[in-house]
Order: sequence, then structure tokens, then C-alpha cells
Amino acid sequence: MNVGFRVEAALWSGRIAEALILTCSFFDAALLDFIQSDPRLNVERIIELENIIHLVKPLPPDHILVQSFTNDNNIEFQPCLKGSPNPLIYKYRTGSFWTDRWLNFLNIKALKEYHKILKPSSKSANSPLNLRHTIIHAKLQSKFMRKVVQVFQKKNLWSENPQKHGEYFLCQPLVQNVFMELGISNPQQIFSGFLDDLLKELMGYVIA
Repeated sequence: MNVGFRVEAALWSGRIAEALILTCSFFDAALLDFIQSDPRLNVERIIELENIIHLVKPLPPDHILVQSFTNDNNIEFQPCLKGSPNPLIYKYRTGSFWTDRWLNFLNIKALKEYHKILKPSSKSANSPLNLRHTIIHAKLQSKFMRKVVQVFQKKNLWSENPQKHGEYFLCQPLVQNVFMELGISNPQQIFSGFLDDLLKELMGYVIA
């Protein structure tokens, strides 16, 4: 939920480059949340900085996530979860074809739909993921920023006409559906309430 709030805040303050990156990162964070909560995996904890997952019990050797796989071009990929000397610790992989394999395993419709919107299509290079790659490696220009806004609004990731806090990103159906699958309803109200509480605290603050 924290990443979603950061997207909303970045959009309201006009930090388009940051909002672009965080909108894509929202998927990455949600993917790990769904992995963490999947009862079939019995995850104890995930260490993101090291790409490590600790499980309560080891997975069987024939489990789909610990097996290598090939794509449509018959290129072989390492498993999503690579074992270690400790049978409860795995190195996890995401991105590219690994993400597709995770999505097939998790089978969360809302997450699949969000990822589909982010991915490049054969018809256009202006996908959110392509734009994220460009923005990381390119010089930021106002023309490019306007294109970013147009693409993200057209894909219904960002609102064209938000009226109040929480309506820029958190109110979008694609986003709300992911939150609902995580058991969180009305994230825009939570965000708005957070801002109200913060404002009250600041108003009551007295400089000595």
C-alpha cells in the first residue's frame, strides 16, 4: 500500500518521473505481497535487497517454481526459486518470463490485468515499462513528460481529472482491483485520512 500512496503523492505534487517509476513498482510490490501471502508457499519472510525467500517448509523437487522452464522460443530459464544449502532458503527471480510464470502460479486476475497494461505491445513502444526504461536512461524533457502523462492516462493508470486526494491513482479500477485482492478496500479514503491526520498534527505543532 505504501507504494500506491507514494504514486498518489508524486502525481499531486507534479513529480511525473517519480510517479512513472512508482506506478510500475506498484506491480512489483504487489507481486511480492501475493507471494508472501500465498498459503501454498508458506513464506516466513522475504528479503528484497537480497532476493531471498525464507519458507516454513521446503518445496518438493517437482514443484513448478523450483523447476527450470523454456519459453516459446525454446530458450531455457532458471527456476523462479533456486535452492540453497539451507532447504528453507531460496533465491527468487522476477521480471521477464519469470514474472509470467509467477503470475500463472498465483493466478490473481487483477494482478495479471495490471501487468498486461504495463507490458509493451507489438503495436506501440509507448508502454509504461518501456517509458520507465527510457526515463531512467534519458534526459528528462517537458515534451517527454507530457507523453508520459498521456500514455498513463490512456491506459487508465492515472486519472485525467482528479477532484480530490486519492483520485489520481488510488481510485483507478485497475489499482483498486489489486488492493481488493490484497484485502484492502477504499485505499483512497485511507490516503485521504492519512493526509488529514498529518495536517492536524502540523497545525498543532508549535515552534519553540
